[in-house]
Amino acid sequence: MAPYVGLYRLLEKVVFLITLCLTLCSCQFMPTSKLQILWQVSLEVHSTSEDAITELFIRLFGDNISPSAWQLHESPRVKVSFYTVDLPASAQAIRTLIKQELLKLAEAGLDVSSPKLSIRRIKKENWAESWKRHFPVLTFDKKLMIAPSWSKRKALKNMVRLVLDPGLSFGTGHHPTTSYCLNQVVKYAPTQGGKASMLDIGCGTGILSIAAARLGYSPVFGFDNDEEAIQNSIKNAARNQAEELISFKTLGIEKMSLDKNDVWDLVCANLEAPLLIEMAKRIAAKIASNGKLVLAGILTHQFEAVQKAYSEQGFCLEDSSSGGEWTSGTLMKK
Repeated sequence: MAPYVGLYRLLEKVVFLITLCLTLCSCQFMPTSKLQILWQVSLEVHSTSEDAITELFIRLFGDNISPSAWQLHESPRVKVSFYTVDLPASAQAIRTLIKQELLKLAEAGLDVSSPKLSIRRIKKENWAESWKRHFPVLTFDKKLMIAPSWSKRKALKNMVRLVLDPGLSFGTGHHPTTSYCLNQVVKYAPTQGGKASMLDIGCGTGILSIAAARLGYSPVFGFDNDEEAIQNSIKNAARNQAEELISFKTLGIEKMSLDKNDVWDLVCANLEAPLLIEMAKRIAAKIASNGKLVLAGILTHQFEAVQKAYSEQGFCLEDSSSGGEWTSGTLMKK
């Protein structure tokens, strides 16, 4: 996985824990009785207003708080939260104040429509486990389930259930780019008796390769230039009974084979936009005549340039989706 996108996803996964740690460290010398609860103040808004809400929280509640934002799954909305031992005013007074400030932001032209404000207490004994709520079970078209190891939720009949925990390799399905790729893997999965191959460029945790293998794609090949990512992919594949169904390899895109017979029915490339553009010719050469190319990891303002690069390689856009600041797309040969 390209470093910038990977770093973003890692920060997204650990920011909740870091925020709690900073909050607790700032109050470590307070009496034990005051450490029994922690207040969480959250506001859900459109992602374009994330920075404005973060600044609003700091302005209203002081620069000693550390607001964090979470992109909601398959949604253009985010939840901005901060944590504090003591509320500066009553919950009702805070609600009134925030509503007044939201009206001002709306008048200034920001999208703060349908805001969802939450003020709640978190018990001390839940702090160590509360981060796990940010990694819920994901399902895709009633055919695929991605669940963390602590989940006891069972899959529906004929649904593939994968177990994947958050870690230092990137891709659990919660980020909108990974989610889009998984949707496409499910969408183009071979029907019973059918055949389809899958190539995973920049495989990260191996989640796309594993999902593809368990959904019936064959052969499946995933590679990444990060040796640690490949080792994690192999472990995740073994955990999901797919180690014999996939080939993983440490490899840079620049060394990818250009053999005209080495083509794939579905190719997923979840990478940075500059790398997708630079390697457009090499990546385009891997798609079979009736195949699909899924491109992700692209900041929305860069998507047009990426699309243009692949249009020059003879591809047209068939589908696209945006989540937060990211846009992903599926292309096919013209």
